[in-house]
Amino acid sequence: MSDIRLEHSEPQVADYHRQSLSEYPQWFTNGLFALLGFIALGALFVSAGKQLAAADIVFEDLLSVTDRLSPFWVSASLIILLMVGEVGSLVFMTAAATVRSNKLATRIFRGLGFYCAAIALGQMLPLPLLTQRTML
Repeated sequence: MSDIRLEHSEPQVADYHRQSLSEYPQWFTNGLFALLGFIALGALFVSAGKQLAAADIVFEDLLSVTDRLSPFWVSASLIILLMVGEVGSLVFMTAAATVRSNKLATRIFRGLGFYCAAIALGQMLPLPLLTQRTML
């Protein structure tokens, strides 16, 4: 029995850790994440543009109806709506994925993420109707 102990070294913690958790090479995984990030940013850019156009059509009319609102208010409102609708849904959904151990927090974050996404979608739904009205 003493011969076996002499032949083998003592186990180390590093012997039990895998170097990579993925079956794919690191360059492939990094490239895939870069492409997914590019697609996500492109979708955000297009969606944010539509949301800004729809909100701008509605808020520009408010300036001609009342003198209580200023052009600064319209610009600030557009930025805030964009942040709540587009960025809010991304942040809350990421937070929900991060705190999966707490089920209540996950549900709350998912609900807020869906609420923010609904705000963004709700602003874009009347866009075809508004553009038809302005063309007439």
